Amino acid sequence: MKKQLDIQIGARIRLKREQLKISREKLAECIDVSPQFLAQIELGRRGMSSVTLYKLCNALGTSADFIILGREDNND
Repeated sequence: MKKQLDIQIGARIRLKREQLKISREKLAECIDVSPQFLAQIELGRRGMSSVTLYKLCNALGTSADFIILGREDNND
């Protein structure tokens, strides 16, 4: 279950990054991780800390609900 969840989370991060037309290198720089580590997250091979999740949400302008659960609610 964890592996599948990591893959889904990574796919949503990549989707959002690509929608914003941000390179992996630029996003990695913004959240203070290596591009290789970000690639591992996007591929679902690695998990991330709550701090990294927080930074991703800010950099991508999205909620943790979207990244973790796939829910986009505009009623925040």
